Amino acid sequence: MNLNKFIARRDNKIFYCSNEIGVKPILSKLSENIDFYKDADIEDTVVGKAAACLYVLAKIKYVYAHTLSEPAKTYLENNNVSFKYKRIITLLTFVKYLTFC
Repeated sequence: MNLNKFIARRDNKIFYCSNEIGVKPILSKLSENIDFYKDADIEDTVVGKAAACLYVLAKIKYVYAHTLSEPAKTYLENNNVSFKYKRIITLLTFVKYLTFC
């Protein structure tokens, strides 16, 4: 069992995994090579709309999200990206990262 938060597979073989959170795992490789994830299957812990937008840009073939936001679901559907999820939520909120002035 792989415990990474982000896993990229191609031809059923893992070619990249990360424990970074948010969009860091996808952005770090996209900035080096826009085609790095092309036609890949992605498994991600949490997928919000920002990640969904990057998956479309990267030409991801399939996304499995443990948790998927409604806006991400709509974006993936509208851009014909196949996906599956374990749990759907209305919006992602990262309260622990907010600071108040």
